[in-house]
Amino acid sequence: MSDALLLTAIAAGTALATGLGALPVIALGSERARAAQGVLSGLAAGVMAVAAIVGLLKPAAEQGSAATVAAAAAAGVVALVLSR
Repeated sequence: MSDALLLTAIAAGTALATGLGALPVIALGSERARAAQGVLSGLAAGVMAVAAIVGLLKPAAEQGSAATVAAAAAAGVVALVLSR
């Protein structure tokens, strides 16, 4: 399988997963979806936090020193806080 075809398949899978993720919100209806927004946002934040730790911080800790990784993570937190 060529690289372009593989990337296209991955992109299509991502698009389908996004659509599937929206189905529960559509099924709830607008009023119930608004009521569940806090829960859904919290769930999404938890998933993203785990993805950041497992996918980014863990490999960074394996490649660099603890002080460098901690400083970079702290700088990222400061950047996020300032961007709000």
